[in-house]
Amino acid sequence: ISKNSKALIRHKFFDETTKKIACFCPGAEFGPSKIWPQKKYGQLAKRLTKQGYLVVTIGSKNDSHIGKKISSESGNLVINLCGQTTLQEAIEVIGTSDLVISNDSGLMHVAAALDRPLIAIFGSSSPEFTPPLTESALISRIELPCSPCFERSCPLNHLKCLNNISVQSVENQIDQLLKQLSEKAIRPKSGNLKSARS
Repeated sequence: ISKNSKALIRHKFFDETTKKIACFCPGAEFGPSKIWPQKKYGQLAKRLTKQGYLVVTIGSKNDSHIGKKISSESGNLVINLCGQTTLQEAIEVIGTSDLVISNDSGLMHVAAALDRPLIAIFGSSSPEFTPPLTESALISRIELPCSPCFERSCPLNHLKCLNNISVQSVENQIDQLLKQLSEKAIRPKSGNLKSARS
């Protein structure tokens, strides 16, 4: 995503904010067994807002009710863009973001392809089959005897694979990921070390 595209996206959707952007991709066309609860997304949005982030949800028109629910749960701190963008604009919003939290969905793979710092939340599916192909991601997943079941809705009607992923655990992973990426960014490359020694 070019600097010009990022500037245009910030101007169009975010009033040219200079805040860090956290992008939530809270939908999943596959079904509810891939969708982390909106209440938890809302709680996470509150915490990230306190850390200085501007939080936005992105998705299709089918996800608009999810975005509205998250915004409501957050106390209307979230900008809901679900169903409000073209696909290209959605990609550019993700590319402009400093952090992405996503269910296992197509947009998760977009974030991975754009190498955005990413927390990928898995429920009924498995990261062994559809992982985010990037080194800038961490997987949030609960190991259960019934998971992965690969069903569209929970056959046991408890959805523990997602309900048991706490907001705190995701926040801890965000801190861990950003620390890892920061350390990686400042770590000298081997070639530079050789030059310094010579």
